[in-house]
Amino acid sequence: MNAVAPGYVESEMTSEYFSDPEVLRRAVERSPFGRLGNAGEIADVVLFLCSPAARWITGQSLNVSGGFVV
Repeated sequence: MNAVAPGYVESEMTSEYFSDPEVLRRAVERSPFGRLGNAGEIADVVLFLCSPAARWITGQSLNVSGGFVV
């Protein structure tokens, strides 16, 4: 079993939170990519973990934050 730990992601669920310009500015400022992630970027990692390419990966929590925690 593996887990995906996303960072700041632009989505319907986070739209109210990031509607505050100051909150959005601080999140983007802390990201090495200079932007929020998107659902497709998280989905790509999930698809990878479900693929044969990840067959030897188990018990991991993958940080998918665009470098936020680096």
